[in-house]
Amino acid sequence: MDNKKVPAAFYPTTTVFLDDNASFLTNLCFDLNEQFTYQKFIAPTDALALIDSNLPHNFFSNCLSDDPNFEESPETHRAVNINIKPIAEHIKQTDRFAEVSTLVVDYDMPTMNGLEFCKKITNPNIKKIMLTGQAEDGIAIKAFNEGLIDHYINKSDPNLMQHLNQSLHELQIDYFNDKCKSLLNNLCVEQSCALKNSAYTQLVREYCRDQNIVEFYLIDTTGSLLCIDAKGNSSCLLAKNDEDMDMYYQVALDYEMDAAVLEKIKTGQVIPFFGKRNFWEIDADEWLQNFHAGTTITGNKPFYTAVVPKPNFIDTPFTHYDTYVNDAWLKQT
Repeated sequence: MDNKKVPAAFYPTTTVFLDDNASFLTNLCFDLNEQFTYQKFIAPTDALALIDSNLPHNFFSNCLSDDPNFEESPETHRAVNINIKPIAEHIKQTDRFAEVSTLVVDYDMPTMNGLEFCKKITNPNIKKIMLTGQAEDGIAIKAFNEGLIDHYINKSDPNLMQHLNQSLHELQIDYFNDKCKSLLNNLCVEQSCALKNSAYTQLVREYCRDQNIVEFYLIDTTGSLLCIDAKGNSSCLLAKNDEDMDMYYQVALDYEMDAAVLEKIKTGQVIPFFGKRNFWEIDADEWLQNFHAGTTITGNKPFYTAVVPKPNFIDTPFTHYDTYVNDAWLKQT
């Protein structure tokens, strides 16, 4: 996770490797971090055929629509309606891990050099890393400055694999940030969403690392995430703003909850969570059973966070990452 923002969704995607040197390519992929899935090619035409046939999942575009009431009532309506439901629904897509997000390509190839190959890619979201020789760094720098590639690494770099693994991790996050850019810009108006909050970005990064989270999906407009590890175990990382906590407090007040509970809600020490159900439809007794210990983070604006283990949020079977990787390995053997 970079230090700027959290994408509205993230899941493992596929990297395409292209190099005419088959033995170098095999050794390179052998030393790749286990978190990455890949397809390797020695022929540019074969690699390009896969990339061109691999249509990206554009579910983020289904989250935004024009609000027909905006012109009549601009003081109470946004110009754009936001519907985040398609994001978490994407977990049902069994082919999501096969989506190509990144390319690692050698510059020096006999039939087509790496830059010529990059120019043929029509998907603007795919992130490109070029591998160079000593005499080619100047070409790579020029290509980077022109936006043709996103990173370059010299093949003779003694820390080649460290730099490659780190670059792939960062660029795959950038891939999702680019895809959901319009959604993030609309969500984070007046800093009401935590996804661009620096402290929340750090929290998400640490939570994913400590809990081995490999995919996550936005489940509300304030930044709460449905998190999935490689074995398919789920949890939720909640992010609520002052307006959310004020609403929770008012409902609890209407339910005549005791003063100690009201104080914990008011100060963000507890946060209620009811899965896919609306909080105002839940009776008082069930509220008390669904409080989760909260923590306040600051950054650009205060947010209130909590972890919900084993949330009742996913109601259909789905393919988790370990199953996908094992199935992919069996197909290659």
